[in-house]
Amino acid sequence: MKDRTYQYEINVDEDKAMNLGITKYDIQREINIALYGAKPSVYRRDGNEYNILLQSNINSIKELENLEIKSSITGNKIPIKQFATVGFSSKLDSIQRYNRKQTITVESDTLPNGNAVFIEDKLENEILPKIDTAGVKIDFDGERENISENFGIVGILAIFAVFLIYVILVIQFNSFIQPLVILATIPLSLIGSIIGLYIFNQPLSLTGFLGIIALVGLVVKNGILLIEYINDARKE
Repeated sequence: MKDRTYQYEINVDEDKAMNLGITKYDIQREINIALYGAKPSVYRRDGNEYNILLQSNINSIKELENLEIKSSITGNKIPIKQFATVGFSSKLDSIQRYNRKQTITVESDTLPNGNAVFIEDKLENEILPKIDTAGVKIDFDGERENISENFGIVGILAIFAVFLIYVILVIQFNSFIQPLVILATIPLSLIGSIIGLYIFNQPLSLTGFLGIIALVGLVVKNGILLIEYINDARKE
């Protein structure tokens, strides 16, 4: 942590700025574009889009003072030094904490075909051993941790849900055997799910696991409809 961090500070003389036709919006917008850049358009090639970044090469107070601000009222361009002073000022640094410990968070996202779990394993197993982590604790968080944390909870809830479904089906069909026949179709739904994930080379992610649970519900629903049809056909 640095002892003190400095930043550009622009003190605008509002009376002068308004007399020149310069508004606060003009000043903020054009200084932001100059220092931080803007994305006015995209470059398209081979079906891909790439952001075009418009940015100045200002790196000193003098260059910032000479930046011309275009008035949205008159259309004239006025240098900043004519209606404002530019200088340095110190600012308070923020200390990021997680569980009461100073923390730096590094976040990333995956490409459309990326596998977050695979990337996380790769980082942990191949890159971390090569980094000097003396005095630093590195924790991972993401889809992999969500899976390990939620699978147990979802598994318990799934068992409870199956038991509850069985009780409801016993009441509905007035039979202990027919609900078992319906629930026996649940493992059959896993066959298509696992084969599908294997064919498309996809991991068993949290989203995929929730999809399997939804598929189990559909299989049970179809089993109920089939048993009802069989019972009605036998009565006829």
